[in-house]
Amino acid sequence: METSYTEKIKELNATIKQKEKKFRQEKSKYMQKVIEKSDLEHLFVDAVEDVRKEIMHRRLKDEMTARKGPRKPASQQDAQEIEDTL
Repeated sequence: METSYTEKIKELNATIKQKEKKFRQEKSKYMQKVIEKSDLEHLFVDAVEDVRKEIMHRRLKDEMTARKGPRKPASQQDAQEIEDTL
């Protein structure tokens, strides 16, 4: 009878180890998905931020052009200064 108890304990311990291994694998998969989602979110936020900067750059450039009247286009240095202020 004691042998059947020890055998059952061994079986249950083996089952626990299998469940723990499966749990670690699933947790690892979940964390990988979270990391991928986070990377995509950062990529999206960076893209939106780039578009926002470009819009601000164009508005500022148009505003400067409107104030100064018709002139030659802003130089590369002017464009760089505007972009640096953003």
